[in-house]
Amino acid sequence: MKKKNNSNLKRISAVLTTALMAASAVGMSVSASSAQTMKALKGTRTVKTAGRTTKKSKSTGINFENSSEQSIYLVGNDAKPNDVVEVDLRTHTGNTCNAFDVDVEFDSRLELDKVVGASSYAQYDMNGRKFITIVNFQTGLSNYQDETDIVKLYFKVPKNAENDYYDVKFSQVTTFANEDEEYESYQVGNATINVTGGVEKKATGLALKSVKGLAGHYATVDLVSQSNNRCESFDILVEYDSRLALDNDDVLINSGTGSYNVFEQDGKNYVALVGFRMDGGAYTDGESMMALNFILPEDATEDDEYEVKIADVTTFADENGDIEKYELTDAAISVYEKKADEKLGEYKLFQKFDGSGKVVASVLGVRGDANGDNKTTASDAATIANALANRKIDLISEKGIVLGDVDDNNKFDVMDALKIARHKASRAKSWG
Repeated sequence: MKKKNNSNLKRISAVLTTALMAASAVGMSVSASSAQTMKALKGTRTVKTAGRTTKKSKSTGINFENSSEQSIYLVGNDAKPNDVVEVDLRTHTGNTCNAFDVDVEFDSRLELDKVVGASSYAQYDMNGRKFITIVNFQTGLSNYQDETDIVKLYFKVPKNAENDYYDVKFSQVTTFANEDEEYESYQVGNATINVTGGVEKKATGLALKSVKGLAGHYATVDLVSQSNNRCESFDILVEYDSRLALDNDDVLINSGTGSYNVFEQDGKNYVALVGFRMDGGAYTDGESMMALNFILPEDATEDDEYEVKIADVTTFADENGDIEKYELTDAAISVYEKKADEKLGEYKLFQKFDGSGKVVASVLGVRGDANGDNKTTASDAATIANALANRKIDLISEKGIVLGDVDDNNKFDVMDALKIARHKASRAKSWG
C-alpha cells in the first residue's frame, strides 16, 4: 500500500477546515479556540468512498469476530419517551486510527442535546433532515483505542414518542485515517435507538382516504403514507368503480414529483400512480401525496358506495430500498344526499381551484361550519359576527367562509350569522 506524502499536521489542518466550512455554511457557531485554530489552518475537503461497505448496527456495533477489517461505527441504546439517550462513536483499526471527519444524520424526531469528546462539531439541517459534522484528531504518537467511546452523542427523545426505532447513521465519511494515510477499505456501522414505553406505533402502509360526496359533483380521494416519514418513492396501481369518472386532468400531484396514467383494461378502470422525492427528503405521514378527483354520477343516491382500491404495489420504498412489511387501506366514496341540486341541504361542497380554474380539492362540509369543528352551533354564528365586527375575516379559513355562506348568495355577512342562530334556536332539520 503506497503511503501518502503528508504529515499529521496537514491532516489536522484539512480536518479542522472541514468543520469550519460546515459550520460556516449553515450559520452554526463553534468554540472560540476551535474557530481561531481553524481560521489559521488551511486545507481542502475531499470525499473518500472507495472500498467502503456499510452495515447496520442495532446496539452492539459490528461483529468483529474473525475480522481484521478497519471499521468506524455507532452504537445505539434503548430509551423511553422524554429520555436523553446516548449514542457512541467507536473505531476498530488495530489501535491505529488518529483522525476522522464524518457527517452523521439523525432522525428528525430527535433533538441533539450535547456532544462529548469531539475535537469540533457543527449541527445543520438540510431539506428537513438533521445532520452533525464531527471532526476528531490525535496529536503526537497517541491513537484511538479500539472499541472505546471516542465521541458520545446525546439525543432527546420526544415525550410523545411511539414504540419505534430512530436511526442515527453515517451520511458521509470524508476522512478516516491513521498517521500516514487514509484507510482504503473499511466498514461503516450505523445505529438505532429503540424506544419502548411510548404510544402504540401506527402500522406502516399506504392508504386511500374515504370521503363522502354529492351526486354529480367532485369527490377527492387522497393517497397518503404512514412510514414514520421514511417513504421516498411509490409506484402503485389503483382500480376504481366504473361508474366514477376520472380523467388525467383530474389527478393531482400534491407533494414531490411523479407521473400518472388513467386507462381501461379488461372492462376495469385503473390509474397508475408513480411518485418520488427529488430533494432527498421523504413524504410526510398523513399528508396527501396525490389526489384523485372523481366525479360522482348524476343519479347517485345516499345508498350508493363506490370503491377505490389499491390493486397492486410495485414500489413502496425508503432510502434503503423497498419497505418489506406494510398494510394497504382502500377507500370508499359514499353519497350524503339524494338530490345533488337541493338548494339548502345539510351539507355543502367546498372546492379549491388553481389559477386556471381547475379543481384541486373537493371536500364536503357541514353547512354553517364557519369555525371548522365539523358541526354547526351558535359558536359559528358568533365566529362570523366577531370577524365582521372586528374586520378580522382573514382569521376564518377559506373553507369556513364557503360553509358559513349558509344561504348560498355568495356573500359572507351578518345575515349568515343570524340565519345560523335562528336555525339552531328553532332546532330545524332543514335549511330550506
